[in-house]
Amino acid sequence: MVILIHGLGVDHRMWFFQQRRLGAKFQITAPDLPAFGGSAPLKNDRQDYLVALADWLAGEIERNGGGKADLAGYSMGGTVALLVALRRPDLVNSLTLACTSAKWSRGRGWMGFLTRWPFGGIGAYFVGLGMRINIRLLVKSRADRELLDSMMELADKKTVKKLMKELWEADLTGRLGEIDAPTLIIGGESDFLAPVAHLRELAAGIKGSKLETIKGAGHYLCVQKARELAEAMERFLEAAKRADA
Repeated sequence: MVILIHGLGVDHRMWFFQQRRLGAKFQITAPDLPAFGGSAPLKNDRQDYLVALADWLAGEIERNGGGKADLAGYSMGGTVALLVALRRPDLVNSLTLACTSAKWSRGRGWMGFLTRWPFGGIGAYFVGLGMRINIRLLVKSRADRELLDSMMELADKKTVKKLMKELWEADLTGRLGEIDAPTLIIGGESDFLAPVAHLRELAAGIKGSKLETIKGAGHYLCVQKARELAEAMERFLEAAKRADA
């Protein structure tokens, strides 16, 4: 089973093209994480919400028959996939990390104040505004732009604000060496949020991982270069399937 994990502020529809393409060869599921796509947030007062999302996803794998799954995470979804691989390696067959980072704040620590009280609400506003501006600059299709806007409207704003802070503070670089699942790291050459330097850091930390970058793509790789991403994932998943046979 291949599980497609969406990013912050969007939902499962971000993976529409890849789900359709990969569904011809693999069993695919693309859930809405709690608090996205109109779903209710998790009731979670005991731990970080990122960790809670990882544990929720692990529970979903177990509820769907257990065994190992191929996890593909986009942006924040990549962080969630990494956490599942670290917390429940018994459930992970392979990882695809698209447009993601082990330490999102690397190289731009000056922006950290936007995630802290009393600036968190301001930060969430500017991140949302920045995402909308980037959508208009980078995504050519009007239909795709409208789809991304509608996904952002459905996201629970309080949870988005909390996750912004957690992502900014997260640092998984010291634990990348613990991951032994086959891993594809892929992103756009022009991605500002998860720049190539962040992708290289992931590749250096995860032994045996494969790194690919796609020209002409920024952070919205799933829609900007939908076909190229799907093809790279298909090649990787087929190789992982052969290795597991």
